[in-house]
Parts: sequence; C-alpha cells; structure tokens
Amino acid sequence: MDPKSPVVTAAVATLGPADDHYPWGATDEGTDAAVGSCPALLWMFAGPMNASASTAMYVMLFNNAGYLGTATAKPTSYPWVVGSSDRSVQIEYQWLTGGEAMCCPSGGPVVVTLTLDQDNHTVTPDREFPREVTDPAPYGTVPICPVAKARLLEVLKHSGAKSLPAQPIELEDQITCSTGWAMAHTTTNRTQVLFHYRTHEGWNFVDIGNDLNCTDLGVPADLTTQLCATH
Repeated sequence: MDPKSPVVTAAVATLGPADDHYPWGATDEGTDAAVGSCPALLWMFAGPMNASASTAMYVMLFNNAGYLGTATAKPTSYPWVVGSSDRSVQIEYQWLTGGEAMCCPSGGPVVVTLTLDQDNHTVTPDREFPREVTDPAPYGTVPICPVAKARLLEVLKHSGAKSLPAQPIELEDQITCSTGWAMAHTTTNRTQVLFHYRTHEGWNFVDIGNDLNCTDLGVPADLTTQLCATH
C-alpha cells in the first residue's frame, strides 16, 4: 500500500489528534503486494509524527474498495503484524507490566487473527484483544506523579537521545512532578532534565540543559513556573 495514496490519507484524517496533539501519519509499514495481486484485506500502520519505539499505533484495515476502520478502537503500543493471507491479518500484541525498560515489554505476546467476512466489509477477530492492550490504565503499575528517581534514570539509560552526554547521569533525589511532567536536576551543576509522561508509553526524556525553554518544549503555561524556574 502507498502511505501517500488518497485512500490512506483520507483514512488517517479520520483518526483525530494523537497524544500531545501531534498529527497522525501513515508509516511505511503495510501490505506489500504487487499491483494486480492485492489481497482482499490490506493493512497499514499509522502513528503520531513524534513516534518512538513504544508509541501507541493504529493498525488501519482496508478492502479493495476503501477504508474499513482500525483493528482496535484505541491506538495500542507494541503491535506487530506477524502474518497475513488473502482475507486475514495476524497481529501480535505486547505490553508493559512494570519495571522493565520501555523498549522491552514483558507482557504477552498474544496474537489476534483478524478475518474479513464474506460481506467483504466486516472484520472479525478470532479472540478477544488483551485488556492490558485495549484498556491499559487499570493494569498500569507505574504511577504518574510522584515519579521515582530510579524510573527516570532507567528512561535516560534507554532513550538514545543525542543531546545526552556520553557519561552516565546522576540525578538529585528531589524531583518536581505535576500533571505528567517532571523536572529533575543532575548532581553535577544542577543541569535541568525534563521528562514527559505519555499515555500508553510511560515516561519519556524530553531535553537536558541549563535554563530550558519549557514553553517551547510543550510544558503547559500554568506549569512552567513550578517546573522550570531555576534555583
């Protein structure tokens, strides 16, 4: 499938805003078939433009006439299409159970097979989707605020951000956390380290530096004084 085709573009437009109001976009991952041999059921991933490895994604489904809908009502983290046939798609789901790095979910895997019915419009799963995937909030083990220093250090360890120094960072014990944003300081020079909690993803590293411009980094105006004032 062509992620820039009018059918896909129109389908993406129906998804609404993603978390943090980033727009959705079709990825390059989708049904790969030669012209003239497309299966009856086609698929393509859609994710926000700021997607990371753990970002919640939609699996969009199509028939040869157009867009059918998404595999799940809400976007899910760690979906992976592991197989497909003419009328079915197999999607593997995993989820975080708490304590593991964002890159390496330990929940699952569970494979759900979606099959296109004879009406060529209805898609039916062969089993229920894991509730840990479709409704993760009751199963989350990591609180948003307060957030432990160890949790943020784990985020830094696996972030891979180029703005981070090569040497390991040590954080002060006191961390300011409010409404899904957290500001920590390094033990050396009290450099600011900003984090943000995203639904279905958990804590993410945002930026590091002295006198960070928190407004430009997405911090709501009513939190900038509390989080970002230098001391």
